[in-house]
Amino acid sequence: MNSNKLLSLLGTLNHNERKLLIFYTEEQKDLSRIVQYLIHNEYTNGKDLYKAVFKGKTYDDKQLRNALYALNKHVERIIALRYFEEDAAINNYILMKHCSQYNLTKEYNGYLQKLKKDTALPESSNLLFSYLSQKIHLEYLEEKKRQFIQEELIKKDQLLDAYYLKEKLWNLFEMDVYKNIYHFEYTPNLSETIQNIDISNFHFAKSSLQFLKLLLLMMDDFENNHHFQKALDLLEETHDTIPVKDIRLYYIALINYAIKKINTGRNEFRKELFKIYTLQIKHKVLLNEKNYLEPYAYKNITTIALQNKEFVWVKTFLEEYSNFLPKEEKENAYQYNLANYYYFTGSYKQCLRLLQTVQFSDVYYNLDARSMLLKIYFEEKEWNLLHDHCFAFKAFVLRQEGISEQHKTGYLNLIKWTNKLSNAVFDTRKRKLIAEKISGQKKISELKWLTEQIEKFS
Repeated sequence: MNSNKLLSLLGTLNHNERKLLIFYTEEQKDLSRIVQYLIHNEYTNGKDLYKAVFKGKTYDDKQLRNALYALNKHVERIIALRYFEEDAAINNYILMKHCSQYNLTKEYNGYLQKLKKDTALPESSNLLFSYLSQKIHLEYLEEKKRQFIQEELIKKDQLLDAYYLKEKLWNLFEMDVYKNIYHFEYTPNLSETIQNIDISNFHFAKSSLQFLKLLLLMMDDFENNHHFQKALDLLEETHDTIPVKDIRLYYIALINYAIKKINTGRNEFRKELFKIYTLQIKHKVLLNEKNYLEPYAYKNITTIALQNKEFVWVKTFLEEYSNFLPKEEKENAYQYNLANYYYFTGSYKQCLRLLQTVQFSDVYYNLDARSMLLKIYFEEKEWNLLHDHCFAFKAFVLRQEGISEQHKTGYLNLIKWTNKLSNAVFDTRKRKLIAEKISGQKKISELKWLTEQIEKFS
């Protein structure tokens, strides 16, 4: 038994699940002692664990491995139980299957009513397990020689269609996205047929299917913003009928589309992107499944709101949503984004004070904070400070082994061209030459800012 696997899985259990593990192993003294040891002590090696648990006994590797294997099985069952409890459709499917096998008619009918209630909704919470439950019900009716099978057979087929088409449309969308990133060739089976299916007669997941078809149209006809607006309006109208886990993905797809538009120079999409973020907040789907706000989302939302000059909104957002950041990342995220707020509102003294006193443990916050300092020194025409900072900033970037070459190149180019521009602020010819050289380049961080600085001196 791999002890690392057990330790990794054990580390994911919450307080109540650990209590349940203690309860499961209470009658097995060896396992109980191992659980108590691993919960309260750092694991170093098998021999130390054996010595602490099997006191006075000679080390027996086979006995320890068997005990850890048995314990791992308990942990796996508890993890499976978590997902069983969290998904009502999976829960209901298993219980319907159990009651059908043991001929528990009264209990079976109770779970059948839950299935009917779920499938009466416009969007079933879990189409796959709703379909599997409906399949069990059809088998149950056939076994009981019931005559009213036609309606249930149609329902099973409709659930399967909705599940398959929803998954296939999402797969086609993902394929388009990743083919553009990784440049591979692959044509999915039935791709044209699937996209041309008329979903107007679909009984289940109609809103999701409409949205997913619009997503594909957005990718295929990128220049046409009409599909994007229709998709955004559709989510706004139907958000309360779509399962939360799905609507989170749908908003992310719209966000990525808007970002792609901005990256192609369509700056009006900054307002659209801000609108999407505010809709996520309005419909309470901004936080993830663990009720946390991802730090990258906190940063992206703050930045796009600042670019839209929503300064009062940003200040409120920073304070309210810092409480939802993961504890270990909260301080870095809050301090960096507060500094960014000061930068955008022209409060350079407060921004500098914050950036010069806070030590960012996250390398990317550190890099972006240094970029912010560079911009302030340039805009305030602190040329000596700027040149010293550029030297230190370049050395810092070159030392970072954990960041991609793409990021390194972007920051190094920012430093290089800012330095060159600082030496050409009073030389029109040199400024024009710099503008020509950086025009259209994608490997420069803060390219928009650099272009704006050139224009200021023109």
